[in-house]
Amino acid sequence: MPIVEYMNNQWRVGDYEKAISLMDALNVSLSDRVNAIEQTVGSILVYVDCEPDEGGTKALKQRGAVKLKTNGNGRIDIKYISPELLQSDAQVLEDTINGYIDAVTGIPSRSERSGGGGDTGDAVYLRDGYQDLELVVRKKERAFRKGERKTIRLVSRIMRRFKKPFDPREVDVNFVRNRSTNISNKATAASALVSTGIFDPVDVIKIIGVTDQPTEMAARGEVHRLKIEAEKQAAIDKQNKANDAAKEAEADKEMEKPKADAVKTSEE
Repeated sequence: MPIVEYMNNQWRVGDYEKAISLMDALNVSLSDRVNAIEQTVGSILVYVDCEPDEGGTKALKQRGAVKLKTNGNGRIDIKYISPELLQSDAQVLEDTINGYIDAVTGIPSRSERSGGGGDTGDAVYLRDGYQDLELVVRKKERAFRKGERKTIRLVSRIMRRFKKPFDPREVDVNFVRNRSTNISNKATAASALVSTGIFDPVDVIKIIGVTDQPTEMAARGEVHRLKIEAEKQAAIDKQNKANDAAKEAEADKEMEKPKADAVKTSEE
């Protein structure tokens, strides 16, 4: 059984292996926060230099008040002993670790930002890490393309034994992804490039990056353009034919009018 390796990257490591230490730190932080909450709920009530009367602790929980007996030094105090953990500080630490994990693995940021709304699509694309994700995907495509080429060559050798050979160089390897991000900006850029008249449609499609198959898209676009032009020409021809027919009918009426006048005169 032949086996072909599809490398995830040149180091042959998983996407999250580079961030394992950060994820371990995040798990520890979350665990400590939960433990702190449990310990706070189970905290110990301490009476300092005083003694509660019978049922004093129960009365404190039920009525919020308790009667105490002082030991004579006047420094009476009642307090809970519990671990002190500021949840706000822990949240800041976890947000920082999450940001590091996103940066290391190339994951776009999901943090909510408020304030001015003047950011353009490209600014958000770069600020939130989508450009980093695009770089990660391109590296993966190159690595997977090598494995796919090996598979195609292997299949070609197998098919050659069944007298159905094919040239593996004629097989294209394409990765279909959603490229509709900032489509309005890309459309504007494409229109500007085409208007210069120095770019081939295939080059324009490659520059704006809306597909991994620019040649096929350009060919379909040319077929569509010719179809639209043919339909427009057919509509023009139909309209011209209708106009010519109307002119001929009008001319026939003008020619028949003198004949009718002549017949009328002879009858008189």
